[in-house]
Amino acid sequence: RHTQRYVFSLISGCGIFFIGGVVSVYHGIQGVVVGHVVEHFSVGLAVLALSFLIEGYSLRVAYAEISEEAHRLNKQVREYVLSGGDPMNVAVLFEDSAAVLGA
Repeated sequence: RHTQRYVFSLISGCGIFFIGGVVSVYHGIQGVVVGHVVEHFSVGLAVLALSFLIEGYSLRVAYAEISEEAHRLNKQVREYVLSGGDPMNVAVLFEDSAAVLGA
């Protein structure tokens, strides 16, 4: 039962990575082939800023959760993450970190 958490975290992470990659490549090819003038640039920046704020908040909550759990186990956050702490929390932390960094 405990190993299911690791398997589902891996499947989820791989699925998100694969779908994101495929969609990015599709939009990149479509942009090169079709090409168009960018309109409403300010709307895109507003959406980007809102996404950064929301993902930043989620990252802060995930880090606080992991930090609290690591403190409870008398570990540093890095040590907790590398030692295989709760895979769900670690997956959320990495996903949100990637989202905030724009990866």
